[in-house]
Amino acid sequence: MPAQYLDEFIRELRRDGDDAFRAHHAAPVIIVTRAEGELIGSESGETTVMAETSGWRMTQVSILNRVFSIGRGAFEKETPMILGRNEKVADIIIPDDSISKRHCLFERTPQGWTITDCGSTNGTEIGEVKLTPNNPYVLKGGETLNMGNFSFLFHTADGFVMYLKRVVKG
Repeated sequence: MPAQYLDEFIRELRRDGDDAFRAHHAAPVIIVTRAEGELIGSESGETTVMAETSGWRMTQVSILNRVFSIGRGAFEKETPMILGRNEKVADIIIPDDSISKRHCLFERTPQGWTITDCGSTNGTEIGEVKLTPNNPYVLKGGETLNMGNFSFLFHTADGFVMYLKRVVKG
């Protein structure tokens, strides 16, 4: 499933209700909650990039509040989901130099969903705890994941529905 913005999920939950939403979104998600550099000089969360020679402007699409599914499709083989900046090796692509080509991976195990840092340059943190490369960490839901210039919020499918409801009330 391609990444969507948080407000698209809120509209879908309101339109379809809890049961239909849960049936359609059964996989855990990560939500981009911080993207350093994107908010500098802009309250909209977008960045203006100036080309040095021609003076033209290009507005990048903001990654803030993007939601990425961690699960694969119903008919796909269950393999780890790789987060990285390289579209040839990563399933979840964060196009920023602070993210390694193959930064970390998410995997369903008998203990639950895990995250493993793949020996990335800038590391992966759960809250304030830096992960040891190649050592899986079991996620419970609600954790903040810090990677490079970005923070993500990990939610199980049920936790995601509760989070969306809190956002709407807030």
